[in-house]
Amino acid sequence: MSGEKRRPGETDLAFELRTEGLPTPWKPSRALPNPFAGVVNNPDDPTSIPIVRAGPDGKGRASSRDVAAFFGKRHDNVLRDIEALMAEAPACALNFEGTWEAVAMPRGGVRQERAFLMNRDGFTLLAMGFTGKKALKFKMDYIAAYSALEAEAIEARKREARAQRIADAVAMAKATGLYGDHTDARLSDVVHRLLPGTFGNDPA
Repeated sequence: MSGEKRRPGETDLAFELRTEGLPTPWKPSRALPNPFAGVVNNPDDPTSIPIVRAGPDGKGRASSRDVAAFFGKRHDNVLRDIEALMAEAPACALNFEGTWEAVAMPRGGVRQERAFLMNRDGFTLLAMGFTGKKALKFKMDYIAAYSALEAEAIEARKREARAQRIADAVAMAKATGLYGDHTDARLSDVVHRLLPGTFGNDPA
């Protein structure tokens, strides 16, 4: 453990585990994937929906007019679908913001037309009710993202359970005198002896 420095707020046990290359039980070793990645405009994301733009707050926003164009629908029908959602479940209204947008006229000039801006949840609620190839792809991508999240969450629980077993083994080793200042035993060797197979491919 020579040369290693304790991190701010790091406990003795966390320091020992880290310097011996052992996992700690207090946080996942990897961040969980974002199940909503596919509804934010990201060129590196294969499930990206290009009409959803990240606003100044980092959250996705989409215009009902862009949604209609992307899914090949008439804008008035999309407005109708949004109004139906809000009527059926008034709480949905928090996901939609009424606005007016400038629309170019065929012979020049512009006119103001009613539209809605929607957040991520509003977009998802609306798109889930659509049919067609693009809508089906969005639904499949959305399900795939959630499946990936579920699988990663399961793996994270396994890693945390394994790390907790290691922390418990360290506490046991100290209590029984197998590890401490009075012995030259390396922490990793003690853990290997108390938990055979923990560092193999066996499930937690």
